[in-house]
Amino acid sequence: MKHLLEQQSDIIDATLARHGIPARVTGGTVAPRRIRYDIGPLGPLEETLAAALGVPAVRVVRSGGKVVAVEVPRDDPQPVCLASLLRGMHRVPSLTAILGVADDGIPLLLRLASPSAAHLIVTGPAGCGKTSLLRAIAISLAYFPYCAPERCGYAPAPAILALGEALADLSGLPGVRWSTRWRDLTGEDVPRPAVWVVDRVEDLPPSLVAAVLRRGIGQGVHLVAASRDHAALAGLCPVRIAAALEAEGPGDFVAYAEGGATRFWAAWPDEDVSALFPAYGGDKEDVIPLLYSGDGREGGNGRLPHSL
Repeated sequence: MKHLLEQQSDIIDATLARHGIPARVTGGTVAPRRIRYDIGPLGPLEETLAAALGVPAVRVVRSGGKVVAVEVPRDDPQPVCLASLLRGMHRVPSLTAILGVADDGIPLLLRLASPSAAHLIVTGPAGCGKTSLLRAIAISLAYFPYCAPERCGYAPAPAILALGEALADLSGLPGVRWSTRWRDLTGEDVPRPAVWVVDRVEDLPPSLVAAVLRRGIGQGVHLVAASRDHAALAGLCPVRIAAALEAEGPGDFVAYAEGGATRFWAAWPDEDVSALFPAYGGDKEDVIPLLYSGDGREGGNGRLPHSL
């Protein structure tokens, strides 16, 4: 990987010099699908750079109308491993879930305890990765209080109310109540905070959805739901995640919150989820540093995670 980074940065510098542009590569980040090279102001040279690098296309990153980085597709795109992210996070706020890794290679977190991120709806066509993202959110909400309580300040573990056939593998995890019938998950004995994780929001009665969205924050109840197309609900949730318009595969999403948009690759629960929980037969070893390079295994950029 080091040889590839040096080779591509040299090609970018040479191409800029040939066009008389006083800019050069100053740094970069290895992300799951692309390598981002930070550069100075740049003109319309995308096609020239792509041809010089021998790739179909490059993507430029703009800030204030100026190009500040070039993203080159990787020959070996990597999934975002949820287990590596969980084991590598040294400190997280209470009631925080891991969503994945943003385009700049930095982990993206969802802070449900914040009023500006108390509820989430995930939309997109079949096969875009909605259910896998819900599973990753539920697993990460359970992981820190039970497996690494010191990392979340010994905050109370939430009750995770998982609804839907596709979420059945969550049923054996600590703090998770799973069913295919929503009535099985209600009652006075449900502790707070509580997070509804619903694979098909249409399976919940509209009155219950409305009550959670209206009064949930004050009662310590949060909604994390998925739907193929639920425009009305999307307008009521402070955080909306949708499949990218030109998605490059399952898990390619855009998160919308507080007027901003963040493109990211969803964390992939790529192993038996019980393996993450020592009390349930898992192994707590294999900790990685918080410094994260985008593939969970090498390098690091030293920047703090993004939070919604």
